[in-house]
Amino acid sequence: MMAGIRIFSSFSTTFEPWKQVFGRELRICGGHDRWICLQSLSQIEMIDLLTGRNLWSLQIPSGPHNVFATESCVFLNLPSPQSPDSDSQAATCFNRIDGTPQKSAIPVALLQQTIRASGDELVIWGEASPGVSPASLKWVNSVTGEVRLKVELTDMVNCQFLDARTLVCVTSKGTFEVIDLLTAAKQVLQFAADGAEAERGTTPAHLAKALIMADAANYYVLPFPEQQAAQMQWIAGTPSDLQLYPLTKELRAVDRVTGKIRWVRDAEEGTAAWLEPTENPILLLVSFSTRRGKAKALPFPVMGGFGFSNDRHTTITALSRITGTKLFDYNVSMSSRFPVSGLEFKITPQQHLDLQAFGNRVRFVPEPAPAAVP
Repeated sequence: MMAGIRIFSSFSTTFEPWKQVFGRELRICGGHDRWICLQSLSQIEMIDLLTGRNLWSLQIPSGPHNVFATESCVFLNLPSPQSPDSDSQAATCFNRIDGTPQKSAIPVALLQQTIRASGDELVIWGEASPGVSPASLKWVNSVTGEVRLKVELTDMVNCQFLDARTLVCVTSKGTFEVIDLLTAAKQVLQFAADGAEAERGTTPAHLAKALIMADAANYYVLPFPEQQAAQMQWIAGTPSDLQLYPLTKELRAVDRVTGKIRWVRDAEEGTAAWLEPTENPILLLVSFSTRRGKAKALPFPVMGGFGFSNDRHTTITALSRITGTKLFDYNVSMSSRFPVSGLEFKITPQQHLDLQAFGNRVRFVPEPAPAAVP
């Protein structure tokens, strides 16, 4: 493993936001209003966004190295020719305008700790040194190597990407910090408790490894047992079909504006959250359980994913994103001769909710408002 990859030992790397940043065969490694830089498995391309023209491109050897493009420079780590099988690295810098090689003031060790390019700066991750210094983020000028800003991540217990430009750090003090990597703006939110309980400043054990997700209204704190992730995806289908997030004990929502807890919903064992599509006013919980008196039943393969035996009981619960109120429960029928793996819902212009759940289809129609008394 290359030395630069070790910086991510404190990150949650098994979830979709991480894959959007580092896990794609084609990734955006920098850009601005006028240009964008793309990295594929074998090539770097600089594209003019106004004309769509390829300004320049460069073939690169395949391997686990990342490219970062600032306004002035495009940086690339390559295995050293002298010791290609070791952790030694050779940093290469190219002019952003025409792709010609140029000298760089950024040392190799610093480039290996880079997590993002922002304007004409590199955002550098600093690993915590126990008992000495906390983890940190630095914004470093890509031409001069000067540090413009340093943010210390005190009491951090885990770190994750919320999206390509946003980092979330969960702390041991019952808070999480949301950091915009482009502007360095930071928001601190209390998610473990509100009011007097928050003054104790501790994070419960089941929340220490929580996954943080978001929509326009809320941040969602999902206590996520990673060992169940593969099993849950196997039950529900492949990750590309359905992104289900298994829960431990609960799901809680934190208001993005006020930073206060909106609601907390208890979750039984075998419950997962489905947060897509985020623009809809409801989210779904999927609960898998075994019927009474039956041995545990494994799913069976079907076209496009996995189905379920009749011994397995599945319930879909809809929650309001704003209040956490339960809107309905739907018990999924597994009697279909051709079960399918999948979950989909949409709200029609008539405010009907159409739900498709593992081969079942149902429409929920709101009750009409009572007539006014004359």
